[in-house]
Amino acid sequence: MKLGRFIPLGTYKDVKIGYGTIDHKDLKTIYLKLNSWTEPNEECNDYDSIVRSSRNKIKRLIHGLNNDSFRPQSIVDLDIRTKGIKKEKRSFMNWECTLYVIKDLSIKSDD
Repeated sequence: MKLGRFIPLGTYKDVKIGYGTIDHKDLKTIYLKLNSWTEPNEECNDYDSIVRSSRNKIKRLIHGLNNDSFRPQSIVDLDIRTKGIKKEKRSFMNWECTLYVIKDLSIKSDD
């Protein structure tokens, strides 16, 4: 039986946005998901460090939100294949953030 649920929220500036959970009946986590094509503004020798730095900045931003509904711990996954990144060539980016729930929240859709 499938207990997970994903709710797409639409597209904003070419970024697909949505949220979901693994088990909506026993809600312990909520994940946010963004997908987009990205392209570097300039050439770089070490895109791995740029992706790692971006992931850490996002983690600090999320940790600093101090929301009463979520624990301060989170998992941030920024997936960009850095080996093929070149200027004027688009690369697919997938970003997911898992938040751990403290309070009872409802993740229901009219679907």
